[in-house]
Amino acid sequence: MGFSGEAYINTQTGEVIIADRGTVGNVQSIISDAEITVGAMQQAQSVANEFAASALGTAQEQLSNSGVQVSAIYTTGHSLGGMRKVRAR
Repeated sequence: MGFSGEAYINTQTGEVIIADRGTVGNVQSIISDAEITVGAMQQAQSVANEFAASALGTAQEQLSNSGVQVSAIYTTGHSLGGMRKVRAR
């Protein structure tokens, strides 16, 4: 499918970072890059969106358990990962 992401939670400040990995040179990543070029929505984008929603839900739960509210949400990515963050809905 060609998606890899990570989420980071600062339990003291309430900041959440959701990061998507960019093109890694494998065939699926190259196909995803080509699909972006022609404007096609690839399956990995849906997975990236689902990951972000799930990561945010998990972060909210962990922070709530620590008595902290989400103070900021940052999304980032490089190359293909950056495009997925731009397209995230």
